[in-house]
Amino acid sequence: MRGGKGAEFALCLDVGHAISPDAGAEDRDPYRWLESLAPQAPIIHLQQTDGRYDRHWPFTAGSKSRGIIDADKVLRAIRTSGAADTLLLIEVGHPFEEQDDRVWQDVAESVEYWREALKNITSNEGAR
Repeated sequence: MRGGKGAEFALCLDVGHAISPDAGAEDRDPYRWLESLAPQAPIIHLQQTDGRYDRHWPFTAGSKSRGIIDADKVLRAIRTSGAADTLLLIEVGHPFEEQDDRVWQDVAESVEYWREALKNITSNEGAR
Protein backbone atom coordinates (compact mmCIF):
# COMPACT_ATOMS: atom_id res chain seq x y z
CA MET A 1 0.00 0.00 0.00
CA ARG A 2 1.66 3.16 -1.17
CA GLY A 3 1.95 6.02 1.28
CA GLY A 4 -0.11 4.38 3.98
CA LYS A 5 -0.11 1.74 6.57
CA GLY A 6 -0.80 -1.83 5.46
CA ALA A 7 -3.43 -4.12 6.90
CA GLU A 8 -2.94 -5.04 10.53
CA PHE A 9 -2.59 -8.69 11.41
CA ALA A 10 -2.84 -10.49 14.75
CA LEU A 11 -2.90 -14.10 15.82
CA CYS A 12 -5.98 -15.49 17.53
CA LEU A 13 -6.09 -18.43 19.93
CA ASP A 14 -9.29 -20.39 20.41
CA VAL A 15 -9.61 -22.34 23.66
CA GLY A 16 -11.82 -24.90 21.89
CA HIS A 17 -9.31 -25.80 19.21
CA ALA A 18 -6.84 -27.78 21.33
CA ILE A 19 -8.48 -31.01 20.17
CA SER A 20 -6.25 -32.85 17.71
CA PRO A 21 -6.68 -36.62 18.19
CA ASP A 22 -2.99 -37.08 17.29
CA ALA A 23 -1.78 -34.73 20.02
CA GLY A 24 -0.73 -35.83 23.47
CA ALA A 25 -2.54 -34.69 26.60
CA GLU A 26 -0.14 -31.78 27.16
CA ASP A 27 -0.74 -30.47 23.64
CA ARG A 28 -4.52 -30.66 24.13
CA ASP A 29 -4.38 -28.51 27.27
CA PRO A 30 -5.90 -25.10 26.41
CA TYR A 31 -4.37 -23.52 29.51
CA ARG A 32 -0.90 -24.59 28.42
CA TRP A 33 -1.61 -23.00 25.02
CA LEU A 34 -2.57 -19.75 26.72
CA GLU A 35 0.45 -19.71 29.03
CA SER A 36 2.79 -20.33 26.10
CA LEU A 37 1.19 -18.35 23.30
CA ALA A 38 -0.99 -15.55 24.68
CA PRO A 39 1.79 -12.93 24.40
CA GLN A 40 1.99 -13.62 20.64
CA ALA A 41 -1.79 -13.95 20.14
CA PRO A 42 -3.55 -10.89 21.54
CA ILE A 43 -7.01 -12.17 20.56
CA ILE A 44 -8.58 -15.14 22.35
CA HIS A 45 -11.83 -16.80 21.36
CA LEU A 46 -13.77 -18.11 24.32
CA GLN A 47 -16.07 -21.07 23.89
CA GLN A 48 -17.09 -23.92 26.14
CA THR A 49 -15.97 -27.34 24.94
CA ASP A 50 -15.62 -30.89 26.18
CA GLY A 51 -12.04 -31.07 24.89
CA ARG A 52 -13.01 -33.61 22.24
CA TYR A 53 -14.68 -31.40 19.64
CA ASP A 54 -14.83 -27.72 18.67
CA ARG A 55 -18.24 -27.27 20.34
CA HIS A 56 -18.76 -23.49 20.57
CA TRP A 57 -21.03 -24.09 23.58
CA PRO A 58 -22.09 -21.08 25.64
CA PHE A 59 -21.02 -20.59 29.24
CA THR A 60 -24.30 -21.64 30.79
CA ALA A 61 -24.76 -23.85 33.85
CA GLY A 62 -25.52 -26.88 31.68
CA SER A 63 -22.59 -26.51 29.30
CA LYS A 64 -20.14 -25.57 32.06
CA SER A 65 -20.93 -28.85 33.84
CA ARG A 66 -19.96 -30.79 30.67
CA GLY A 67 -17.10 -28.52 29.64
CA ILE A 68 -13.43 -28.07 30.45
CA ILE A 69 -13.07 -24.29 30.11
CA ASP A 70 -13.02 -22.39 33.39
CA ALA A 71 -12.87 -18.60 33.29
CA ASP A 72 -10.63 -18.27 36.34
CA LYS A 73 -8.13 -20.75 34.89
CA VAL A 74 -8.17 -18.97 31.52
CA LEU A 75 -7.53 -15.59 33.11
CA ARG A 76 -4.80 -17.01 35.36
CA ALA A 77 -3.07 -18.63 32.36
CA ILE A 78 -3.16 -15.35 30.43
CA ARG A 79 -1.73 -13.48 33.42
CA THR A 80 0.98 -16.15 33.88
CA SER A 81 1.90 -15.81 30.19
CA GLY A 82 2.89 -12.18 30.66
CA ALA A 83 0.56 -11.02 27.88
CA ALA A 84 0.23 -7.25 28.08
CA ASP A 85 -3.01 -6.61 26.21
CA THR A 86 -5.54 -9.34 25.38
CA LEU A 87 -8.89 -9.08 23.65
CA LEU A 88 -11.33 -11.75 24.84
CA LEU A 89 -14.12 -12.60 22.39
CA ILE A 90 -16.98 -14.88 23.32
CA GLU A 91 -17.47 -17.23 20.38
CA VAL A 92 -20.58 -19.30 20.99
CA GLY A 93 -22.57 -20.88 18.20
CA HIS A 94 -26.06 -22.24 17.99
CA PRO A 95 -27.80 -24.20 15.26
CA PHE A 96 -29.65 -21.80 12.97
CA GLU A 97 -32.92 -23.47 14.00
CA GLU A 98 -32.46 -22.47 17.66
CA GLN A 99 -35.07 -20.12 19.08
CA ASP A 100 -33.89 -16.51 19.27
CA ASP A 101 -34.87 -16.24 22.94
CA ARG A 102 -32.66 -19.20 23.82
CA VAL A 103 -29.70 -17.74 21.91
CA TRP A 104 -30.09 -14.37 23.67
CA GLN A 105 -30.39 -16.10 27.05
CA ASP A 106 -27.27 -18.21 26.45
CA VAL A 107 -25.23 -15.23 25.24
CA ALA A 108 -26.37 -13.08 28.18
CA GLU A 109 -25.47 -15.84 30.66
CA SER A 110 -22.07 -16.27 28.98
CA VAL A 111 -21.36 -12.54 29.13
CA GLU A 112 -22.33 -12.43 32.80
CA TYR A 113 -20.09 -15.43 33.57
CA TRP A 114 -17.05 -13.71 32.02
CA ARG A 115 -17.96 -10.32 33.50
CA GLU A 116 -17.92 -11.84 36.98
CA ALA A 117 -14.63 -13.66 36.36
CA LEU A 118 -13.00 -10.45 35.13
CA LYS A 119 -14.38 -8.54 38.11
CA ASN A 120 -12.99 -11.21 40.47
CA ILE A 121 -9.52 -11.20 38.94
CA THR A 122 -9.42 -7.40 39.00
CA SER A 123 -10.45 -7.22 42.66
CA ASN A 124 -7.97 -10.00 43.58
CA GLU A 125 -5.13 -8.11 41.87
CA GLY A 126 -6.02 -4.99 43.85
CA ALA A 127 -5.73 -6.96 47.09
CA ARG A 128 -2.02 -7.70 46.49
